[in-house]
Amino acid sequence: MRKNICWMLIATVMVGVMGCGTDSQEFNWKTFRWERIGPRDRPRFAAADEAFPEQIPESGMVKPHLTEKQQSAFSKSQIIRLYICEKTPTSIGQGSYYLATQAPVDKLADLLAILYPAQGPGGSEKIRYLLYRDEAIWERAKKFAERLDEAAIEQGTYVVGQGSWATALGLLYGSEYPRKLAPETRKRVISHLNHVIGDESADREIRWAAAVLAGNLHGRFDPKDFVSASATFVEAMGFAPGDEFEALVVRYHHIQLLMVMNQPIKAKKQAIDALNYFQRWRNTECYERIGIAAKEKNNRRG
Repeated sequence: MRKNICWMLIATVMVGVMGCGTDSQEFNWKTFRWERIGPRDRPRFAAADEAFPEQIPESGMVKPHLTEKQQSAFSKSQIIRLYICEKTPTSIGQGSYYLATQAPVDKLADLLAILYPAQGPGGSEKIRYLLYRDEAIWERAKKFAERLDEAAIEQGTYVVGQGSWATALGLLYGSEYPRKLAPETRKRVISHLNHVIGDESADREIRWAAAVLAGNLHGRFDPKDFVSASATFVEAMGFAPGDEFEALVVRYHHIQLLMVMNQPIKAKKQAIDALNYFQRWRNTECYERIGIAAKEKNNRRG
């Protein structure tokens, strides 16, 4: 009996040791933690690593210096809620919410969280909220929510005479996004977003948003196209000059893409560059998330 138990213990130890050699860790951007996975869990990607730039081109501006007032502000922490509501709320202070007139509030909040990253979204189907720590970003997000407020378009419906931006959003709102997105719908949405990106008559802000959303769709939903995702984020940088927050958002999404591609060393390099260059936004959720990638050890594939 004792002999059998000994052999069982030895076998258990051997399996554990061998398992350590086959498992590795991947970065989960939903939990923002490195998690151990086995070979069967590892995603398979196209061999497109060499098509990615080592770093998104800088704007050519000199790295900004922080004033004493800015440094002091970073030490203070505040949480500001931005509510997205379907109906005028009675228990929320006026000025603290955006009232969606056409778009489903949950999906509008999801898109807003991509363009202006925050903690959340949380809440219910009819009232969603995002948590910001920087009042300036809270104000930008609230202002941009209006540009995301478009009517949903039912699947299989073709709209004539509507702009590409409204059509792209409408198709997303009429789909099962963000849980899943049918390949044909994904293709149509990206096509309309690409039209906005290339429209020189459109304002820079809307072209930036279209590029960020298109890059996100390229890299997140099947059939995934990481080369196009990276190229689209590079385009987005052209619409977000200097050390503006919108440029930091593009960097964040490109770093996230590299992590999904299992390129943590490249991601860490870009993260460190971004942390140094965008210090004026260090009191934001976006900056903090980039900081996680910058702190990871370079002992993984990159």
